[in-house]
Amino acid sequence: MNKIPFYIVWQFDPRGNKIGGIGRFVVSIIQQLAITYEVIIVGVTSDRNEVGNKIMLNIQGANVAFIPILAIDEKKKNIIPLSLFFTYKLLLHKKDFLKDGILFLQRVEYLFAFRKNEFYKCVVYHYDISKYLDFRSGESYWSYFPSVYSYINRLLVGKVQKVLSVSSNTVNYFHTGKGFEGVSPVFFPTWANKEIFKLKDNSERALLRSSVLKESGFSSDSRIIIVVGRLNRVKNIKLSIDALQFLPDCYKLIIVGDGDDRFDYENYAKAYGADNNCYFTGNVNQSELAGLYNASDLYLSTSLTEGMSIALLEALACGLPCVTTPTGESHQVINSSNGVVSQSWDSHELSSLIESVYSSFINSSRVEIVNSVKQWDVSESVKKLIF
Repeated sequence: MNKIPFYIVWQFDPRGNKIGGIGRFVVSIIQQLAITYEVIIVGVTSDRNEVGNKIMLNIQGANVAFIPILAIDEKKKNIIPLSLFFTYKLLLHKKDFLKDGILFLQRVEYLFAFRKNEFYKCVVYHYDISKYLDFRSGESYWSYFPSVYSYINRLLVGKVQKVLSVSSNTVNYFHTGKGFEGVSPVFFPTWANKEIFKLKDNSERALLRSSVLKESGFSSDSRIIIVVGRLNRVKNIKLSIDALQFLPDCYKLIIVGDGDDRFDYENYAKAYGADNNCYFTGNVNQSELAGLYNASDLYLSTSLTEGMSIALLEALACGLPCVTTPTGESHQVINSSNGVVSQSWDSHELSSLIESVYSSFINSSRVEIVNSVKQWDVSESVKKLIF
């Protein structure tokens, strides 16, 4: 029996390390979807010879097709935003790959390419839309044209069969905003891929920690804080370096990820004499990231804005206590059993909370932390995708 095609549309390469939170969201949902659907990922590649070709992949035991429609150079910063260029390519190439099925779109802009196609469409908002449109806390080009973005949403979203968001604020935005009558968005909680992000046994964690200490040059008595994310303004990595200045020298910072601001952050750490206490890993794959979580003592998020942070859930799934700024759905996830949410973006407050959380959890069982996020599970979220 032929399965219904399920097109997951997102501007990434599922084979790469640089896939980000939305990419990890996509990859972790595939295994569940492949049970019922023929999963087809429409994305990008770094190899021009692959554009337009159908490439078969095995992702976590699921056979899926990958169709890259755009070749990009990740080291080159484009003048045209990638989402708009990708939307243009969707419009050009859709006739080559699209047949009856379901469209699962990770950006509202993509709807331009499919607005005349009578398919079942589902769009996901992966952010708090009010923060996304605020140039003070966001990095989106739409923050400079918020009225245009609102118009685009009113024009396109009303023709979508299902609207999901990982942010309750975005759900409220559609419920209360003018011009969205008939649009009924659903809160769509994210999750950690628990096949990858899980608590290792003590001996394995000790080996992972030894490897990380050797690679970073940190001493054996180090208290390791891990920060994960794209190195850009929204992730606010400078604040984690600032907080480090008010902590004892035994606290060390592992910064995982890459981005346009990495060079600035590295220089910032040097300028404040913190470079010996900071280790930048660059991009890592998911298995390596799970190892880094297990080797660390505490997870820190200093973001200016989030939806429902996948990195936060991944850290907790690995049994890591967390300190996070008051963004997105952090108050839904964090409680006294797994960490604390700060009241502000103040470096003094964060440093105090880091010491407090470390002291409270250093001798505690990490199993309780793992159990605190069991409710955020992919199988439960996928039920909201049953059409």
